[in-house]
Amino acid sequence: MVTPFTTILVDTLQGGGLGVQHHQPQRHRKRPQMQAVINLKQRMLNKSIIDANASVRKFLAEETVLSYDNIPVGGQNGVLIPALFPDGTETKIKFYRRPRGDRHLWIKKLGNHAKDGDTVTISLATQFCLPSADGSICNQYLQIGIEAAA
Repeated sequence: MVTPFTTILVDTLQGGGLGVQHHQPQRHRKRPQMQAVINLKQRMLNKSIIDANASVRKFLAEETVLSYDNIPVGGQNGVLIPALFPDGTETKIKFYRRPRGDRHLWIKKLGNHAKDGDTVTISLATQFCLPSADGSICNQYLQIGIEAAA
């Protein structure tokens, strides 16, 4: 079973790694779900470096408690988040900033699941929800979708 997204982020945030002072758990929402969309290029697969395009940055800012603005510069300061490929294989996505401030991500073993020209999506998936006084608190992880190139 994949470790819940909110658990990883709470551990990271409490450890002071992101400089965020508090964490508000993700709440189950009825609105349409946003996703990040990445059109893969061979270079991304060869170098295992994917530029965080506008959809990735917006997804993180609006759907999670993570923002590239809160990740310290340097690849070693990146944040690893558990994820699942469409076939159920567990993986991790690392969101990080280069010393120049460039925002990137890396998806472990992406080359085993996708190829040049494929479209990769990243969205939140709910593992379970617990009732609370003001709604449901849900543990979530990242779901990777892959649409094969035409």
